[in-house]
Amino acid sequence: MVRNCVVRGCHSKHASDVRLFSIPLSYDNRNPDDFNILSERRSLWLSRLHIHEGDLKKKSFVCHKHFVSGKPSYYRDVDNVDWAPTLNLDNNYSTRYQRRKRYNINRDKLCNVMDHNITDTSEVVAESDHSQLMESNENDGPLDLSVGLKHIADIEQESFALPLILPELTPNSENPTTETESVEVSALKEEIINLQSQLATLNKDYIALKQEFHMYTQRPITSNFFAKCQNSDKWMQVYTSLTTAKSFEIIYNAVSSAIPENNNYSLCKRQQLFLALVRLSHNLSEMDLAFRFNVSSATVCRYFHSWIDAIYLKLRNYVIIWPTLDELNVAMQMCFRRSYPRTVSIMDCFETQIQIPHNRNDQAATYSTYKSRNTVKYLISTTPHGTVNFISKGYTGRKSDQFVVRHSGYKENLKEGDGVLADKGFDVAEEIGLMGATLTTPAFKSSDQLTQKETEVSRGVSNVRIHIEREIGSIRMRFDIMCGPVVMSNLYNFEESVCLYDKIVAVCCIINNLNPSLIFI
Repeated sequence: MVRNCVVRGCHSKHASDVRLFSIPLSYDNRNPDDFNILSERRSLWLSRLHIHEGDLKKKSFVCHKHFVSGKPSYYRDVDNVDWAPTLNLDNNYSTRYQRRKRYNINRDKLCNVMDHNITDTSEVVAESDHSQLMESNENDGPLDLSVGLKHIADIEQESFALPLILPELTPNSENPTTETESVEVSALKEEIINLQSQLATLNKDYIALKQEFHMYTQRPITSNFFAKCQNSDKWMQVYTSLTTAKSFEIIYNAVSSAIPENNNYSLCKRQQLFLALVRLSHNLSEMDLAFRFNVSSATVCRYFHSWIDAIYLKLRNYVIIWPTLDELNVAMQMCFRRSYPRTVSIMDCFETQIQIPHNRNDQAATYSTYKSRNTVKYLISTTPHGTVNFISKGYTGRKSDQFVVRHSGYKENLKEGDGVLADKGFDVAEEIGLMGATLTTPAFKSSDQLTQKETEVSRGVSNVRIHIEREIGSIRMRFDIMCGPVVMSNLYNFEESVCLYDKIVAVCCIINNLNPSLIFI
């Protein structure tokens, strides 16, 4: 069955370059509370299309030519210009039967006018001929019938020829106008045509500006959950781990451009970002978030993935940065300034539990003897100020700390003269020394007991290296999604050799950097 557009005068059919949209129903089983909105929208559609409810087919469609943006808006966006069709709705369109009927009426009127003029003209001609005959009878004698017959024939010829000139003569005979008036009328017609063209141009500009306005204005907030937390520092910190509501707006303004505008979104962009941050902070299930925000589970998953990608791409290179030693010395903490003034990095590894893989090879590769479970391992580095300046991609739990340091790209950030603090398990002093940097770790126990000097050195390193442990603990405490267990699907979805969980860990570090530091001067 060929699908056609039901708008009168529109002959669009289903094709590759034509999009058809069905007339909305007055009910929705998934959202029974929106019955009034759906009924009002359907009534508005039918009134603009000049279609009665009884004349509507089971499946009726409207093409994209009748919408400003090329498609109808979301049914809850009542103020949108595309909530109902607006363009190319020709109300003067008539059917073939109506046009034929109008043509017959105009033709009958014209014939009546022509008959009336013919009768008047015949009477005038007949009177003039009769007077001529009477004069000739008085002057010449008896009446000549041949002359009368000749006049009658001439009258009949004139009566048949008269309708050919009546359409031009009749208006002049009924509404005589001068040449000046005709010139004024033609000038007025030209002015009307110019004004109509200007009006059409202004209407197009108005529609374009209205479309742009609706695209960039905020969608209405439909979630009471977000409305209560939006302007509250307390609830924003509880649900998103951001210290203030202003931090939320800063992230939104920096990232929102990466998410395209779409009228079919159930939630506005701020609500979508809030949903993603709530899931990072509390690791809520998709069903729970779908219930809280009144959307489907698939919508929650789509919003979460979109905003994680946007934050990762937009802010990673601007928030997780490696400062130089000169920049760190401007505000170096005293605990570092006294003992380790050239420190630029404190590094450590942390592991997060994952679901047990089905493949035995994957089980063996991800099993960590240190944690006695299947894990994914990350290398993290912080500055003496307590901000994350490096986060690696994920490695299987079986990989050693030395392997991760050698292959994660951490060494490329070091420069000559830099100092690095690490745990004694990081036996990478040679690799770091090749970069011109110095690695400082607690002393190894070469005998039954450490010497006094080794004890003092180990205590001093531990006192400042403990900040990396505090930073890792702070990230885990703020973001429950970092505690695991990690779903295997988040580890298999790779994009440019980076899986989804790698992006999640990086985003958690980004948000952690936007919060106040744990280390004070």
